[in-house]
Amino acid sequence: YGLGALAVLSLPALLLRRPLLVFLAGALVATLVEYVVAVFYEKGVGVRFWEYDQQPGNLSGRICPLYTLFWGALSLLTVYGLQPLFSPLLARIPLWLTQILFLLFAADGLLSLFLLHRTGSTDCLLWYRRDRPVSPGQESM
Repeated sequence: YGLGALAVLSLPALLLRRPLLVFLAGALVATLVEYVVAVFYEKGVGVRFWEYDQQPGNLSGRICPLYTLFWGALSLLTVYGLQPLFSPLLARIPLWLTQILFLLFAADGLLSLFLLHRTGSTDCLLWYRRDRPVSPGQESM
């Protein structure tokens, strides 16, 4: 989802000044990102995070018109609401802290990709769930 937001914020400034164009271009760009990410996870990693098979007009269950409309609305919220609100705050974060946070984020992403590829299931990312099966010998913990 962050990639879609970054793609929308990377649209040319001329588009970002016009709400209708933000809605349309944002919807298309975010949907394209969603499709590419879905193909990457399915073909490259062997997992599937979402399925729109039951949605009308879906394309291989990866994207659908309803969520394209949602991406357009979220593009408006991002460009006119979140970006102006958070940009001044984010600009105050020191470069060294940004670099450390980026390295942590990248390490988390690589570890997640490794686990997803190795297990072939998104369940490996649910380490925080209370209802997961308990390993033998850990019942009393």
